[in-house]
Amino acid sequence: MSLKTLGVAALLISTAACGGASSKTASTAPTAAEPVASASPAALSQKQQADAYLAAVAPANSALSAYKTKITDNSTQAEVAAASAPVADAIEQVDNALARIAFTGQTAIDVRAVIATAGVLVGDFRSVGSQNAFSVSKFDATLSRDVGAANAAVAIVRADLGLPPKN
Repeated sequence: MSLKTLGVAALLISTAACGGASSKTASTAPTAAEPVASASPAALSQKQQADAYLAAVAPANSALSAYKTKITDNSTQAEVAAASAPVADAIEQVDNALARIAFTGQTAIDVRAVIATAGVLVGDFRSVGSQNAFSVSKFDATLSRDVGAANAAVAIVRADLGLPPKN
């Protein structure tokens, strides 16, 4: 199985799934561990929403960085599958954290699109171990398409939140 495309896709995902650029979070900003209640009487400011978003996506960024250090062009399918599981878990954690943040207006709608595309990526990462020589090219194409959709959704949310484009 050629893993080069999967490795390239992982590099793309590392900036797509969660946003790439980091930001210092104010001490009062909600985190993934401290979700903002959706029934909050006062709406979050754009900066508070951006800070909450960056805090929520940090676990996926960390998991993807670890993935990139473990996987090379010479990695076996078993190694890629083992390294992919924590990425899928982290993306699910991010999805759950994002769903608990009280995003407002169009941003709330756009974050739901990020959650949907991230869910597809979770499925992709979970299916790595089941690929074989006959399915890998179709899988690579599917993964590339799914990464593109995630990139687009993240770019929209980052713009909504006033964050710079990902690197």
